[in-house]
Amino acid sequence: MAECVISNADTKQTFLNLVGEENLDKKFAEKIKEFQQSVSGFVVHLGVEMELPKELNCGCIMCFPEYSTAENNFKLASKNEMETNPEKIGFGLSIPTLKDPDLVPAGFHTLDIITMPAPYRYQNQWKGENKEEYNMLKEKMADKLIKAAEKLIPQLSKHIIVKDISTPLTYERYTSATEGGWYDIACTPKQSLLKRTPAKTPVNGLYLTGAKIFGARNVCLDKQWTVHSRYYSERKINKRKIYAKVLINADRARFETLRRY
Repeated sequence: MAECVISNADTKQTFLNLVGEENLDKKFAEKIKEFQQSVSGFVVHLGVEMELPKELNCGCIMCFPEYSTAENNFKLASKNEMETNPEKIGFGLSIPTLKDPDLVPAGFHTLDIITMPAPYRYQNQWKGENKEEYNMLKEKMADKLIKAAEKLIPQLSKHIIVKDISTPLTYERYTSATEGGWYDIACTPKQSLLKRTPAKTPVNGLYLTGAKIFGARNVCLDKQWTVHSRYYSERKINKRKIYAKVLINADRARFETLRRY
């Protein structure tokens, strides 16, 4: 049996399913169940046969028709609703093949149209119990998102040769993320900083890593934080006297982070 297990599964999956609620302290289990999940999203993945302007090659372009678009999206999500008017939908647009043309034959492109948050319980949980209704709802929402994207790419809908659609149910199925959450537990004031889960858990030998833990800043730092927690815990060193110095290389720029435990 392994002496140490490091989990990158989301918080609720780790404790409530992998460990099992019955194996947890009751108070701790209730705390885990009460955590608010992060948002999920709705994404349309397209393969198109058309030329796209090089000006769109700048990471993920965010298109918000109004200053209040983002705030309105979150207000709707709090009521398990989404904006369905193409003139008001806020979305992100990413085109990988403008960054790397070798991914596709000449004259073709792939792109993602993203809108978030997409509530897990939208339209009775996306009508997921009925596959036909679920597919119809996906297609209907996808058409609205494509129409919204035509503000940036005119006549986009006429050049689609491949289309796939992801909903919160898709992310839940393929990543096992609770409610399809993109970022594990939500980073809200009540769940931030010291109120996030530490790398070392109350379960002997179980450690966490990823966006859920206190001390995580990016994909490199959260792993370093977990390793330091494991190292110093194993040696029973007084954490108040420990300074963790982590050297990270990011985008060829070396920076140093000094963190006191």
